[in-house]
Amino acid sequence: MLLGPEFADLGLAVFRVIVGAVFVSHALPKLKDPEGTREFFASVGLPDSMYLVYLALGIEIIAGTLLAIGLFTQMAALTLVAFMGVASYVAIEKMGKEFEGGYEVDLLLLGATFMYYLNGPGKYALDAIVRHG
Repeated sequence: MLLGPEFADLGLAVFRVIVGAVFVSHALPKLKDPEGTREFFASVGLPDSMYLVYLALGIEIIAGTLLAIGLFTQMAALTLVAFMGVASYVAIEKMGKEFEGGYEVDLLLLGATFMYYLNGPGKYALDAIVRHG
């Protein structure tokens, strides 16, 4: 049995939670080894800076959480679009990754966050409660 468009907001909510959780989970290795992350960033031509490590951590944790719960969704999504734009550029240009087994997940996250920036979170989100209180 196929579901109709009345389930679109449920799909947006489930996908939003998954995408947000992916960002938060990708922050955990950086949190466990910030110095290693700094060294990795420097090795791919990014500034050799702990500030950059903590900026990346903050973006992934805060914007990822906001996206997952659907609060300030479009602002969080736009932040993640920029973040994933840089990550995709680094993966393709600096690291020379191939699409398959390389940067396809980066592009998927870029596309997902861009979709939420354009469309908002759907009706099952804290934004909907705040907006319609």
